[in-house]
Amino acid sequence: MVLKAVIFDFDGTIYNSTKFVYLARKHFFKKFGIDLKKSDFKKYLATPTPNFIAEINKKYKIKTTVEEMRAFTRPEFVRLIKNKYVPNHGIKKLLDELNKNKIKVAIASANRRDVIIYDLKKLGLEKYFKTIVSTEDIKNPKPAPDTYILAAGKLKVSPCECIGVEDGPDGILGMNRAGLKSIAIITEFTTKKDFIKINPNIIVKSTKEITLKRLQSLFKYTNQNKCEILKWLSHDEKIII
Repeated sequence: MVLKAVIFDFDGTIYNSTKFVYLARKHFFKKFGIDLKKSDFKKYLATPTPNFIAEINKKYKIKTTVEEMRAFTRPEFVRLIKNKYVPNHGIKKLLDELNKNKIKVAIASANRRDVIIYDLKKLGLEKYFKTIVSTEDIKNPKPAPDTYILAAGKLKVSPCECIGVEDGPDGILGMNRAGLKSIAIITEFTTKKDFIKINPNIIVKSTKEITLKRLQSLFKYTNQNKCEILKWLSHDEKIII
């Protein structure tokens, strides 16, 4: 079996947006008298914004909405990041290598499509990603496998012919359930311990450690002639692989 596609998470994986998202949300909740801790944010790294809002409302006994938070945090995020739209170390080189070797790529994210496309343009990476699965496409988010199964389907490859790259534990769980091989990236919001218990194939401290050679090595000793796909979808959507 050979590597046919790499499916990337977006925030924190393609570029270091996560810390700016955290700071923007921290500034928003300050007006409610809440000091949003990293532990609060970390818990919901791969959680869609409506779920995050619902949990914070419940925990701190406040009433705010997705629309209210987004109206503040998106402009605040753009203000904070300013000219720091820079791909993570090694990402562009890796994308060039994958493109040269005709290995397909996709983004599978819990973020909104318009935000992903805007940020990809700012990063100068929009030409690499013609396939994007965003929160609008999925009924059941990470750690359900739906996001990755849909991404593989759009690329017309089997999930077990793909490697997923993620910086959040829920993302790794979703990849494992979908049948992808997985690479976990440690960030300021995660530790090696967070990932060891969910068994990714590789744990790295930086995206610069992810090379085409290392990706291909994950398939070196896989001798399956037939790819056994985990056919677990947590909703009724039918995907033909």
